[in-house]
Amino acid sequence: TRLAPLTDATAKSMIPVAGRPFIARQLEWLSWWGFDEVVLCIGHLGEQIREYFMDGGSCDVSIEYAMDDHDGVYGAVKNAAEVLDDEFMLVYGDSYPVHLDVGEFIASYMDSDSLMHIAAYIDAARDDNNLQISNGILTGVDCPGVNAIDIGATLLDRQALEYIPKYTSFSTGDMRGVMMSNRLLDVYVTDELFYHIGDHDAL
Repeated sequence: TRLAPLTDATAKSMIPVAGRPFIARQLEWLSWWGFDEVVLCIGHLGEQIREYFMDGGSCDVSIEYAMDDHDGVYGAVKNAAEVLDDEFMLVYGDSYPVHLDVGEFIASYMDSDSLMHIAAYIDAARDDNNLQISNGILTGVDCPGVNAIDIGATLLDRQALEYIPKYTSFSTGDMRGVMMSNRLLDVYVTDELFYHIGDHDAL
């Protein structure tokens, strides 16, 4: 992965950041916003996460675990569907949108007709953008002219998972594409910075 050799023997989410596992900071952030039930999709070296956090009590959340069999982010979410609520928030395992106003994000989702609502940050100078936004409106995904990035927090109606084929790998790009083509994707634009551990430079 992009974090090798750090991830050769350590689950990516367990990499220490300022002395603590990265995922501990994510769980505490979710707890602070009132989330008390979390489903963790674990894959490579995921037993390290299960053994460390157990039922989640140390972070004031209740954790269930679902196996990620290298099915891509949304393939893993599809596999976990039976333990998900009708509406839920997905947070990528390497993202920390700590400054996101989750209350406003949820209100924006509730006011929309979308089944998938992405928190986005606009910065045309980035080389990892994947969204095209004009005047607060999503106009394209993974296309020329992208000027914003998915910051790793997405609100979803479980009906969105019906658009994911069974028994196949399905990435974030795949999901953005199918939801955009069915006019079921919307965005909430935040001007707050976010953090991630996607590569060595980010660490």
